[in-house]
Amino acid sequence: MRFWIPVLTITLAIMMLSCGSETDEPVDDYTGGPVYDVAANPQGFPEAALELLRKLEAGRLNTYGQIIHEFGKLYEYNPDMLDNQDWHIITSRLGTKFKMMADQMVPRGVQFYTQAAGYYRLASFARPSDKKIASAASLFDAWTRGMDAKLAWSGPVRDFEDPEEAVSLTRMFLCGDVEQNRFADSLLVQPYLAKLLPSRPDQSSLVDSLEPIDHAFLCYLGFASSAPEPLGGLESLPVEFLPGRLTRTGDSTYRAEIYLRLSESVDVTDALKLRLTLDSGAEQIHSLNWLRPSTPVEGSSTIIVGALNMTAAPVKQAEVVSFVKGEPTPETFSLEVKEK
Repeated sequence: MRFWIPVLTITLAIMMLSCGSETDEPVDDYTGGPVYDVAANPQGFPEAALELLRKLEAGRLNTYGQIIHEFGKLYEYNPDMLDNQDWHIITSRLGTKFKMMADQMVPRGVQFYTQAAGYYRLASFARPSDKKIASAASLFDAWTRGMDAKLAWSGPVRDFEDPEEAVSLTRMFLCGDVEQNRFADSLLVQPYLAKLLPSRPDQSSLVDSLEPIDHAFLCYLGFASSAPEPLGGLESLPVEFLPGRLTRTGDSTYRAEIYLRLSESVDVTDALKLRLTLDSGAEQIHSLNWLRPSTPVEGSSTIIVGALNMTAAPVKQAEVVSFVKGEPTPETFSLEVKEK
């Protein structure tokens, strides 16, 4: 019996090789439909290649993993296909087809984002010089990474249609890394979250059922105008702290979220930093990335978010520390530390 795991691990590189480099990608005018006449087989491709194409056209290969596996088998038994220029044209057409399939899935909603991400990734392997495909693949890879991390540490999303879960999921991505933030801004805040929220969240039972940090997040986005009760402030800055949190997201990774309400315009970039006290007693100081809504809604302009994803040993305590002229002051605000 053959051992297939090595095939799966090298297939990504093989698929890129099968389509040529960015300078020799075949030119083709494919715009849809079957990528090849498997019945006539004018190029004389081997039966394994024809069967792979039949499965794809019939919809019997639907996921990224299935398609990668089948290409791995094809190239293991037919390595000559790697240098077959006629086959390169077919894989390039498949790249266009995968991109079309992904484009059709995205408007169907968040439940189809994972499958769309797989198709965009396949398309980027098949058409490595297509910048639009590469951009879409990069954006949706952020979705895949975020969902894989969530599954591994805190479990899957139970119900994408549940407003509370939608708020939490969108918050996780918006406060994630740069690409995850871009994904949330492009595909989660609108149309996903906005469609699920009541027209006036402040006057519904939703706000009462949310965790305070999720309520603060809705205020930041402008979906709710009445913020949760502030938990404290600072004498040195005109800010009030809304519910925030340091959340453990993996064995040694954390996500910090600090929600501030500003009573006047002020730059807090260098004035507020995150101090972590580790179980070992050691301390770490981290600068925060301060986010503002890309399209502020009335009522959201005074709420800003300090977010940071970091690697750290187990954390015992988290505090926001006020800095003046680069030096810490005694003024601090304690953050909740949540393990999961």
